[in-house]
Amino acid sequence: MSINKNIYQETRLKRGHLQVFSLVILLLGLAILAGGITLLVFGCKADKTSTMVLEIIFGIIMILIGLGSSGTAITMLFVSFGMMNVSEGSVKDGNSAVGTANVKLCDKCGHELEDGDKVCPNCGKEVE
Repeated sequence: MSINKNIYQETRLKRGHLQVFSLVILLLGLAILAGGITLLVFGCKADKTSTMVLEIIFGIIMILIGLGSSGTAITMLFVSFGMMNVSEGSVKDGNSAVGTANVKLCDKCGHELEDGDKVCPNCGKEVE
């Protein structure tokens, strides 16, 4: 089994893309929220009882969806602004702390390697 060295590089979502996506979701959520409020107001003024009930129910559902998507988008914006700009691994070159993106893995078996290992302790393959 071969482990790709650039496993953390393959599907990285850049901060700018996340911010744009978050803003689109936020605008969509606010539009749904406004539509739900409008539907709720018109539902309260409806002449027929059946129409009133349906518009109020759908208005409440739209308000909940709008609030949920807007809240999610705001959270995503906070996350995107807090993301570190790291191209590979941890902040500092040579820092291979466990749990960071630059943990060294054996190319052959995928075993986690320690700093200074010349040979994989699991399979014996020479470390590059």
